[in-house]
Amino acid sequence: PQGVHEFDWGETDSRLVVSARDVESTSEDPSCDRSDVIVTEQLHYKSNDAGWMDGRTSKLFVVATDTHEIRPINGTNGGGISETTVGLQPAVRPGEPEIGFVSNCADRPQTSLSLDVSIVNLKQQAVRRVTSNGSKSAQLRWSPDGRFLAYNVEPVTDPYELDSLVVFDTQSDSIHRPLASLD
Repeated sequence: PQGVHEFDWGETDSRLVVSARDVESTSEDPSCDRSDVIVTEQLHYKSNDAGWMDGRTSKLFVVATDTHEIRPINGTNGGGISETTVGLQPAVRPGEPEIGFVSNCADRPQTSLSLDVSIVNLKQQAVRRVTSNGSKSAQLRWSPDGRFLAYNVEPVTDPYELDSLVVFDTQSDSIHRPLASLD
């Protein structure tokens, strides 16, 4: 009912994972409380084609293609300034009940452009964060065997620093940059 921002197919094509606005999250709009003193507790930004950000976040949902059953995935909330333009970018891991996604995990997401990579295990309903480096990660792609998760990292502090390709090895929990020696 709230629309779909992005999606990715499951391995059997009988399920989709979608990113959509979470209708159960609250807007927490401080402008609703009127008094003589104005206290700003939350920043609100306007995004092209999305209007004013209202404090609500997006979330991942699994949709069964045959029954149209919609099941939310706990712990997959987005947030932050970039959410309306970048989204959660779900990527289903081949051969495993896991989905990679990006979200803003900063203490104050409304003031941060960072996007961290996380992986949610659908069977255990557990989310593990892969990155926490204050960069803007995007464009998640799994290797065909599901062992590696590649993604692009854009530095948020220096706009002149080059983006880099990063590969996360799920077996060793290690991150390496295969193109680091290239200029």
